[in-house]
Formats: sequence, structure tokens, C-alpha cells
Amino acid sequence: MNTAHSSSIDLEIFPWDDRFKTGIEEIDDQHETLVALVNRVAQFTARGCSRTEMETVFDDLLDYTRFHFGAEEALWRSRITPSHQDVEGHLNAHHDFIDYFKQLRQELIEAKSFPAMDGVLEFLVQWLLKHILRSDRRLAYIVQSIDTGLTQEQAKTRADRRMAGTTHVIIDITLAAYSTLSKNTLHLMREMESKRDRVREIERLSQHNATIMQLAIDFISQPLDNMESAIEDALGKIALLFEADRAGLYEYDDNRNWVFERLSWSKDSDSQPPKRDVWLTEGLGDMVEAHENGKPWIHSDSTVDPPTGLNELLSQLHIQNLVSIPLTNRFQCIGFIVLGKTDAHIHPSEDEYQLLRLFTHLLANVYERQHFELQLERVAHFDSLTGLPNRMLLGDRLRQAMTQANRHGNLLAVVCLDLDNFKHINDRWGHQAGDRV
Repeated sequence: MNTAHSSSIDLEIFPWDDRFKTGIEEIDDQHETLVALVNRVAQFTARGCSRTEMETVFDDLLDYTRFHFGAEEALWRSRITPSHQDVEGHLNAHHDFIDYFKQLRQELIEAKSFPAMDGVLEFLVQWLLKHILRSDRRLAYIVQSIDTGLTQEQAKTRADRRMAGTTHVIIDITLAAYSTLSKNTLHLMREMESKRDRVREIERLSQHNATIMQLAIDFISQPLDNMESAIEDALGKIALLFEADRAGLYEYDDNRNWVFERLSWSKDSDSQPPKRDVWLTEGLGDMVEAHENGKPWIHSDSTVDPPTGLNELLSQLHIQNLVSIPLTNRFQCIGFIVLGKTDAHIHPSEDEYQLLRLFTHLLANVYERQHFELQLERVAHFDSLTGLPNRMLLGDRLRQAMTQANRHGNLLAVVCLDLDNFKHINDRWGHQAGDRV
């Protein structure tokens, strides 16, 4: 076996990750086997195998898919009413996939020339990943909730909550990252069979894709309390991928008059630059306008007379060259990330820009999730009229105080204050004045 052949076999267009697991061991083991079979199809495709070999690989994948679908359907039917809308939709998706694959198999047999496999492989990766992360995971949540004693409708409601919010957005980002990863990896596998001079470049892109995918998966289940440190860790990983010496995460205020530093990272942890919390946007020159148009912006040390604010930013980060990528939500640019070098220029390729955009899109959705969860927490624990803590928050704090008192053998007292004759204020001055009091 030659080296190129061996290297391509080691690569995977669809790397399995344990965080894809649904929590049902039988289904998870079968998913992992399906992923391995899809990777086998890709490896045979890259090698340029014969029609007979490809027919065999397709048959293996089709046979195991039928087996897996049968096992999965039996499990869902054993726990959930067969007429349940979610189960019916799941079964229809299985039938549609089998019909598509049988048609594809027939076209392979009848085709005079070998069909283009890139689209087929992309479909397999996207369909299987979407099916695992969305449909299978949701039904697994329902089954697991039923096993705890909930009714089907209660279990469905709990599953909907777990799959709600920005989880769908992050799954979409994961799908996009995997799509790019599978294309680049398949291309790499083919190149390794014929050329060796571009291997390092494509491997680097594949590594970038894999890192973005890993970060997206990390953020799916990350609790809100850990999100800030997770963002900082993600920023460091991206900076190392692009061989940057410094990195920063910055936010605009609502009126875009100021820029605030949220996080900074340094390759040399002992030389972390001192924090400068705020800059006027007018001092950052064309960078702000580029961000508003959704475009990246590059500064190199050859730029003549940079604006004052940008000069201060460069000085604080101890860099001469930087690339900044806008952080955009559904409505506007809310900030940007900076990657900088102390000496050498930093010029990402178009593919690398695309990956950086995926990363900033991921961060924007994480911000949205943080904002959404903080809003929910405030609505649950504070009165909407007065902004004061409500009975639920009082009960929570009392339980904590009682636990601490019991643990340390202390006494706990609760003091209640009541305002007598408060009704007279409402009667005389009106309810609006009473609310202000």
C-alpha cells in the first residue's frame, strides 16, 4: 500500500463525535457504524475504485441503514404511540431516504459513466447529521422523559424546551461546518492520490473546519455560567489556528459611538496587555464602516498614519498587523474579533475568511442565547412593574439561607414589614402614585 493511499484512508469526511450521542446506547452504536460506512464510501470514491467495488460499498451501507431504521422504529413504537405525529414523521423520513438511496443505487448500475459522488456524499453527511442531531435526539429526549414517568405530551413538551432557543441555530452552524469539512476533506483525499504539494494547505483548512465544528458542538450544551470562559477559550483556539500573537473580542454600544473590550488573548500568557475598556468609534477609521457593511478589515504596518483610536488599539495589543471580522446578529453589527501579529502580516484566504465568519456567527448566536436566558431569568424572578425581587426569588434565597444555617449551626430570622393604611394613598392620589411609592 502506497503512502498516499494510506493517508487518504486515515481521513474522514464525517468524523464521529461522542457528543452526537442521544443517550440510548443501542441507537448511538448504530449511528457510529453508519458514520463509519459513509466514510468508507468517501474513501472508495477518493481512491477511484471500480464500479463493482462501489456497488458493494453502497449495498453494505443500504443494508445496514435498513437494519438501523428497523431497530430505531421498533424502539420508538415500543415507547411512543405509533400514530404520534413525531413518530409518523420520523418513519416517513426513513422511507424517503431508503427510496432515494435505492434510486441512486439503480442509477449507479445503469450509468455508462461513473456518477459524480460529491453531491451524494454531501447529501449523506447532511441528512445523517441532521437526522441525528434533530429528529433522533428529540425522540430520544421524549423516550427518556417517558421512562421517568412523564406522559407523552409532558415528555414532548420537555423535549421541545430542550431543543428550543438558539440550539437550532447552533445545529445549523454545525451542519454548515460539517458541510465545508466534508467537501475539503474529500478534496484532500483525492489530491493525496495524485498530488502532494497542496496537502499541508488543505489539511490546515480541514483542521480549521474541525475546530469550528468542535466549538459549535461545545456551545450547544454549555451552561450559561460557563459561557464566558468558553468564549475566551474559543477565541484562543481560533487565534492559535491562524498563528496570531494576540486576539481580542470587542463590542459596539447601541449607538455605535463606543467600542468596549470584552475579552483579550495573548499567545504569551505572561505578557497579557493591560486592559483599555473603551475607544471612540470615530477614532477607528474605515474599520467601523467595513464592519457595518459586513466586511472584514485588514491593517498592515505599511498603512500610512492610522487613525488615533486604531493606533491605540495596536499599541495596547503590541501588534503591527491585524485582521478584524465583524460580529453580526440578525439586525446589525454588534462587535468584532481581532487577530493580530507582532511582525508578520496576517492575510487569511477566502476559505479562511469563510471559517472566521462562521465563528463570528457562532459567537453572535451565543450572545443571543445569553441575552435570552438572562431575560427569562429576570422575568421569572423579578416583578415587571417595580423591578423588585418576587416571591419565587424570595423562596429560592430563603431555601439557600436555611441550608447555610443548618450546615453551620446558625440561627435564621425572617423579618416581615407591612405598611398599614396604604390603601389611603391609592384612594387619594391614584394607583399610579401608589405604584411609584
